Amino acid sequence: MADLIAYVVILAGGSGTRLWPLSRSERPKQLLTLHGDRSLLQGTFDRVTRVVPPERVLVMTERSHADGIREQVPSIPADNVLVEPTRRGTAGSLALASAVIRQREPRAVMASVHSDAYIDDAAEFARTLEAAYRAADETRALVLMGIEPSFPSTQLGYIEAGEPVGPRPSTPVRKVTRFVEKPDLARAREFLATGRHFWNPGVFVWRVDVILEEFAHLQPEILNRVEQIAAAGSGRAFDEAFTSIYPSVP
Repeated sequence: MADLIAYVVILAGGSGTRLWPLSRSERPKQLLTLHGDRSLLQGTFDRVTRVVPPERVLVMTERSHADGIREQVPSIPADNVLVEPTRRGTAGSLALASAVIRQREPRAVMASVHSDAYIDDAAEFARTLEAAYRAADETRALVLMGIEPSFPSTQLGYIEAGEPVGPRPSTPVRKVTRFVEKPDLARAREFLATGRHFWNPGVFVWRVDVILEEFAHLQPEILNRVEQIAAAGSGRAFDEAFTSIYPSVP
């Protein structure tokens, strides 16, 4: 992908309440080793660095997780671990990460991934992620991954796929018709039978200029605040802006 600049943002702010008591506020799910000898966070880092170098990986987290994250992934630069002074939700996190990346590379393409996923086929994930970067860069669309369902799950959201976008036979890209959150079993069985519905793992890819244009249209208050923070640059000035402005993000 020599002709585009790709970043990954790892969302690592969750407390993992569904895995309590294994997962605690000081040791959340993403820092646990549940399979093999690498934690979920380390496994995520290993997968994404098949595609992008460590210096283009950012982590969004909060104070109680920050030390554990730095300990587990020391090759991520210190300025790339963004520690929220207070939790403001996913929209604020992604808007800030996008604004920070745009300060560095105005035409960068960014992927957002969760820190606590278990994905067995790292090579296939990397191949699909590369295709998503290409699609986002070429089409200016907001792109997401879908997983072909293997059973009628009621615990996951679904994406209904529409018409194909361009001739991409190796990795099909299709328009999204709609999202459906956690259907009941009868509906999940219907989705499985159509071949048009995919599990939604929450992996999104977009150009940073495009997603920030969308924030300007839909959430200008969020955009205004995160742009102030990103404009502070790095080091102490950034930390002071982050601490003082971020708590007011809607």
